[in-house]
Amino acid sequence: MAKRLLTFQSYCEQVAAAGTRELKLTKAEWDEVKNLQDFLAKPNQTTVNLQAVDVTPGVLMKEWRKLSKFLQKNGGHIAEGILTSMQKREEKLFDNINFLAGVYVDPWYRILLTSREIPKAKEELLDIARRLEKQNLLLRLNSAKRVKKMKHNKSSHQRLNLRFQKVHILQK
Repeated sequence: MAKRLLTFQSYCEQVAAAGTRELKLTKAEWDEVKNLQDFLAKPNQTTVNLQAVDVTPGVLMKEWRKLSKFLQKNGGHIAEGILTSMQKREEKLFDNINFLAGVYVDPWYRILLTSREIPKAKEELLDIARRLEKQNLLLRLNSAKRVKKMKHNKSSHQRLNLRFQKVHILQK
């Protein structure tokens, strides 16, 4: 919105000069709008980056932390408001052990994890490995049961076929 207002700055100044008070802004106010646009460019770019198709947990964490540092460095009411909202969401997101495990397995972004987050990520990966192992054992067991059942069904089918042939021969 600030960008659009700046695009129409000359028009607003012309209309204000013609007598429309609502569009009259001082040089300081125009400078403030420009500063606001410049400030919001970084959060906007982060939002665009996070809408990409190939966003991984590591990319999300990197973008999130970069924006957080930018906002802390620049300060102001708007930055504080955005930071407060981000911190509330961060508590839920970055405490999720599945998310942390996703960051941990990505060697490009593993370095972003804190010393408190790394053990959580490792433990979740071990838990996932245990569940996969258990699932693999169950799949093998079920597969073995199916093979046994198929062998049983095949022999049953062969016996029925023999009986049918005997009955057919006896009827002739």
